[in-house]
Amino acid sequence: MVYKRKRNLFQLAEARNIPVEQVDKKELARLSGREDHQSVLALVSTYTCLNSEKFIDRIYAAKPENLPSVVMIDNVQDLNNAAAVLRTAEVLGMKTVIFTEVRDSIISPVVSKRSAGAAEHLDVMVTSNPTPLMKAFKERKYSIYGLDAKGKTMIQDVPFTAPFCLVIGSEGSGIRDKIKPYCSLVSIPQKGKVNSLNLSSAASIALFTAVMATQNTK
Repeated sequence: MVYKRKRNLFQLAEARNIPVEQVDKKELARLSGREDHQSVLALVSTYTCLNSEKFIDRIYAAKPENLPSVVMIDNVQDLNNAAAVLRTAEVLGMKTVIFTEVRDSIISPVVSKRSAGAAEHLDVMVTSNPTPLMKAFKERKYSIYGLDAKGKTMIQDVPFTAPFCLVIGSEGSGIRDKIKPYCSLVSIPQKGKVNSLNLSSAASIALFTAVMATQNTK
């Protein structure tokens, strides 16, 4: 099965005039910088993140029916969570993911691999100043919701409409004070004894609920 998958991959590459070179595992480990590769490595151009100013210009220029819904992850700490959010967003048909205050490179080989390549199909933005974005969303009549344990409204009761901006806070401190005033706070009902969800799990539940709700209103 593994050999068949590789053969199919090579055939796809050759059909697109992408050169294929076969090397041993040691060389793959050297090129990738890690031992736990999956025996295939792609050399690609540097990923270019979405520019915040250009995105804001696009928001103001777009017709209301063409405005994209977005998910914003505020101050994510764990890149595993970042990768999981990218994967969920892409599977659910989202086009834009915004990260704020990120210390490390979001689109790295590790994140790309753990997101199953989802970033390659998304507009990903990294910004240290989300305020102009939030103002633009407000002016263009986005529904802005922030996922927060203290939110009085349960997420399944939110009347999501497109376009929306769903904000999810960091693993430790949640949504920061400079973003919260723009948000209507919502929460995920929790019935178990653990009474907590990590960022990526909460994001998956919230995104699924929002996307399904907007599809049902079309």
